[in-house]
Amino acid sequence: MPGTIFEFGVHRGRHLATFTTLRARHEPYNPRRGIVGFDTFTGFPGTSDKDSAPTACASCQVTPRRPTWPGEGKPAAVMP
Repeated sequence: MPGTIFEFGVHRGRHLATFTTLRARHEPYNPRRGIVGFDTFTGFPGTSDKDSAPTACASCQVTPRRPTWPGEGKPAAVMP
């Protein structure tokens, strides 16, 4: 399977080392597969009141709605 492996939140790099070992073991002739790790090094900031708001944008008018299915809302068939 082609592609690059990304890890977000590397911490100490244990999983990056595991991915590198697995790549070497299972794909010894494919050194081109990239393994990339990202980390903030300080952790993510805490949440604020904005994070608990129904929408992140005050001017956005988002109404959560579940999908409707064919025949939904019609009365069920009545057996005589």
